[in-house]
Amino acid sequence: MYIRQSKLHHLKEYKYSGVDHSLVSKYILKPFWNQFIKLFPMNMAPNLITLTGFSFIIINLATLLWYNPTLDQNCPPWVYASWALGLFLYQSFDAVDGSQARRTKQSGPLGELFDHGVDACNTTLEVVIFAGAVNLGYSWQTVGTLFATLCSFYLTTWEEYHTHTLYLGPVSGPVEGICAVIIVYSITTFTGGYYWHGSMLRSLGVPEFEWIPKPVYEASFITSYMIYGGVIMGYSIVQSSMNVVNARRAAGLRVRPALLGLAPFFALWILIPTWLYIQPDILNNHLIPFMFFVGASFAYQVGLIIIAHLTKSAFPYFNVLIIPIFLGTMDSLGPFLTKNYGFGWPSALGEEYEIPFVFLCLGCAYGVYGSFVFDVVLNICDYLDIWCLTIKHRKTNDANETIVARNGGSRGEYSSRKETRRKPAAAKPTNQRTSTAQPVKTSATNSENPRRFTDPESDPECSDSENDELKVEKLRFIMLQADRIYNTKNWKEAEEYYNAALRIFRAVRRHPKTKELASRIGKVGPTGLDERYMILRIAYAQQGQNKPMEALETINLLSDETIRGDVKIHGMSEHLIASVYNSLENFKVAKRRCRKAIKLRREINDPVALHQSVSLMIDILKKMEGSDGVDIAFYKSLLMTCTAGEVSKAPSNADPAGQSSQTPYYSRYGTGSEADAYPVGQSSRIPCYSGYGTSSEADAYPPGQSSKADAYPPGQSSKADAYPPGQSSKADAYPAGEGFQTPVPCCSEDETGSKAVLEELQWVTYGRYRSLLVRSGTRPISALNSFTSGNVAVERTGVDLFDLPVNYEPTTRRIAPFVTSGNETRRIQKYEDSDDIEPGPDD
Repeated sequence: MYIRQSKLHHLKEYKYSGVDHSLVSKYILKPFWNQFIKLFPMNMAPNLITLTGFSFIIINLATLLWYNPTLDQNCPPWVYASWALGLFLYQSFDAVDGSQARRTKQSGPLGELFDHGVDACNTTLEVVIFAGAVNLGYSWQTVGTLFATLCSFYLTTWEEYHTHTLYLGPVSGPVEGICAVIIVYSITTFTGGYYWHGSMLRSLGVPEFEWIPKPVYEASFITSYMIYGGVIMGYSIVQSSMNVVNARRAAGLRVRPALLGLAPFFALWILIPTWLYIQPDILNNHLIPFMFFVGASFAYQVGLIIIAHLTKSAFPYFNVLIIPIFLGTMDSLGPFLTKNYGFGWPSALGEEYEIPFVFLCLGCAYGVYGSFVFDVVLNICDYLDIWCLTIKHRKTNDANETIVARNGGSRGEYSSRKETRRKPAAAKPTNQRTSTAQPVKTSATNSENPRRFTDPESDPECSDSENDELKVEKLRFIMLQADRIYNTKNWKEAEEYYNAALRIFRAVRRHPKTKELASRIGKVGPTGLDERYMILRIAYAQQGQNKPMEALETINLLSDETIRGDVKIHGMSEHLIASVYNSLENFKVAKRRCRKAIKLRREINDPVALHQSVSLMIDILKKMEGSDGVDIAFYKSLLMTCTAGEVSKAPSNADPAGQSSQTPYYSRYGTGSEADAYPVGQSSRIPCYSGYGTSSEADAYPPGQSSKADAYPPGQSSKADAYPPGQSSKADAYPAGEGFQTPVPCCSEDETGSKAVLEELQWVTYGRYRSLLVRSGTRPISALNSFTSGNVAVERTGVDLFDLPVNYEPTTRRIAPFVTSGNETRRIQKYEDSDDIEPGPDD
């Protein structure tokens, strides 16, 4: 069907011709290949070596789809190492199959078809794996990488058809290109995929000289790679075209028909970006199946060219698989033109069938290409009377022991067709099973960071010695303390607290009181307490400590389905990723992520969180080179809009002049710390505040007060302690002049009767509420123990930590529970504000 009977006789006339000018191949790889070929037995078919090498790529692809299906997450280090090893083995197997064919006298047209066909399939698969290694994600960069790689391969095949010689220059894809990718995989084993998004010159230790333009110095590895790939692709197009033109002129043939052979490929790649641009859902959510479809179409086109070259047929300008791409593009183009230009045609598929149509095209492509491979291989083997994956055994006659089983001979020299079909059936399954490997399924959590997220049952804070109710109470206290410490921007301690809360939550998530506690705390998610929330807060704390890579690794512990299942969680993650890339100075990615965060937060009508994302976007746009002032003006207007939205939601009894409201509006637990001290719009003439609603520097003073010396809330008069509530420069600079009171001598007694002396017992005021801070003596103090304060016994009651009024004294009979770590309780400390982007209290 794919080879005309009148052209079959040209198969016997085929003779391989190739030129390789690669220095790496000549001086490094070929000496290795000459020794490597000795590992293969003489009875192993060259095509089986080629197919075995391709199986390593299939294994690499399987591990990619298991660990990084979205192409933007980090994998365990061993995965990258296996990719490097698998690609190196593929290159080596692909290089020695020709030597094996010459060694066993099996050279022929089937080997040429098999070798080029497997390479064509591998090209697309390796682009997918490479995109996952450097975390390109579902982006136009991935599409551009696929285009450049396929273009280089197509030009080589097109050039070989017209010149009858495979030409490999000093820098070629099969040699230097694969070696470069192997090096990338090896480096990624130690650095992770996000390493390639950082500045290349800075990572290489190059100083920032004045003569180096800032865009050049800040360019990432990915940007440099894309520029390099574009230059190489342009050079390949010119070089291949010149070789074809010279060969055609030397043969006295017309040049124009040969150049038209580039039309099918470039026509295909005009339709593909158009379709992806009109249907962004394919690009953003279903890029891998689409790439597989494009790869199958490309492999089919290359196969047609190879068959035309082997049989000396006309160049195949038409590819039947371009039809579904054309139909899909035209079906999407009609509504697009109607929407934007007022003319067009209706869609036959509609939005709900666009994605199913892509999968239908994928199935059709594999069906067409599969039938092509089966038909061509069967026809060549049948005509030459050879076997595909095994070497035909020698056959002798009665007179002498002459070899008649030799590929390329006449049909009369071979055994019957019935014999050729019987032998491979028994040998093929054994060879296939020996080259099969299955990826090992491991826990992403444990493999990513076993130290950070451990098994709850093995954690000392979740030991079986405590009952579940006590664990729930401990979880409540730790969550309250974690959020309070988080709001003080003590990122390191906040990360520790959220990690502890996460471990306990995993141990008691099914306990009835956990759900009750969730409703009391009132966190995001349907159950209140949410594991996703804790993990994202850990990532925020890591970003606050200027550890962006660790923050991204923590986010990767959550799958896309888990994040996208809740709009608020999705907005938190996108905002954090934008903040991370902003700190890495990859403003293009940061802008895209921040725009998505703004979109999500506008959907849920969260003005405080929206205020943060818009502020971050403005900061990103100001740092970007060549950013449009119109965009900045737009987001500034949006900033005022979300600020006005906060004003409309402020309580009616909010106190003016920047003073805290009696019913704090921004409080999550009813506290009055720095995060919720000011209802937005109540304390400044220009209502543009930071993400928490606090006032700015110059204009955030009560009416009639203009200087910084006297512009403080009542009860604060001196510069030493005159700061907004919850902010301080000294240890005693708390709201209303209240700080650590005089330590009260105290001792505790646990349930066994053993006593431990307390060094000090202190009360710290936060707005209207007080927190108990304790330093223990020689031994840890369990939570909820009974105490004595002076001569008055204090009973264990389990009262809420923040249910105590301001005037609550240490001699009262009720006391809040606390948690100790080692011999000292966690102290709430004040740290200076950092310049990092901080998530809001509702994030």
